[in-house]
Amino acid sequence: MIWAYLLSAFSYIAGIGLNVTSGWLITMASFMPPVLTLSVAVVMVRFFGISRAVTRYLERIVSHQTVFNKLAKLRSDLYKRITSRPRELLIAGRGGRLIKQVVDDIERAQEYELRVTLPGAASIISMAAASLLAFWLQPAIGVMWILLTLTLTIVIPKVLVSRLTPFAKELERLESQYADEVRSSVHGALEAEIYGYLDEVIASTHNLENRIQSIEIKLLKKIRFIQFFANLVLGLVLILTVIYSSTHSLPPVQVSMLIFLTLTGFEAVLAWYPNLFTSGKLLMAKEKLELIPE
Repeated sequence: MIWAYLLSAFSYIAGIGLNVTSGWLITMASFMPPVLTLSVAVVMVRFFGISRAVTRYLERIVSHQTVFNKLAKLRSDLYKRITSRPRELLIAGRGGRLIKQVVDDIERAQEYELRVTLPGAASIISMAAASLLAFWLQPAIGVMWILLTLTLTIVIPKVLVSRLTPFAKELERLESQYADEVRSSVHGALEAEIYGYLDEVIASTHNLENRIQSIEIKLLKKIRFIQFFANLVLGLVLILTVIYSSTHSLPPVQVSMLIFLTLTGFEAVLAWYPNLFTSGKLLMAKEKLELIPE
């Protein structure tokens, strides 16, 4: 997966380079310099545009091939474990939960690599490259970018995961319990109707539905607060960049490059954060698969 991390990071870096170089080219062209002055920037724009698409395509192939190979082996091993002890599984009465693990948890286990680990590594690498570029343009802006990189790639993700993981794990536990309830109610519906306790079975299922809904609402509130805070940080960076540029009388070319850097430098982080909201469920899926033999 190391090659996938590097390819994904370079696709974001190419996007940053494409936009920053375009900003330089547009601003410099407004001064009508000799054509040769713009020729290198024109070539760089083409290079970044093509390399961004190529690296993203190669990253998709490498990462998905690697993870799907792991997924195929995981499924094969899991079916061997199930078929080696079917009697114990039937006696345990965990059919609904086991079906959910075979179908949902395996998918989530492989998604953890693709949706959390891979975007996280790409975000750290691309933000570090953006910080170096900002430091090269203006050291003061570069220091701000270094602090921003540490905040967005280390501090906020740790806080986010620590706050949301308990809710996600509780939600996953209730969903597994709900799968068992639905399976039991379907298989025992006729007996429940004959002996007159069908209403209690349905009420128990509805009770689980209400508990799942209440946890999802709490999770959504926390997600909205974290999204607001992250967007606030990004907006403040853009405002501070504009204020710094106007108070220090920077050349127009540098101003445009810094603005475009601010507008495109967070692309990797913005693609990573939504996956962190459900990372607790993905992580719990991996843990549950390891416990299936027991």
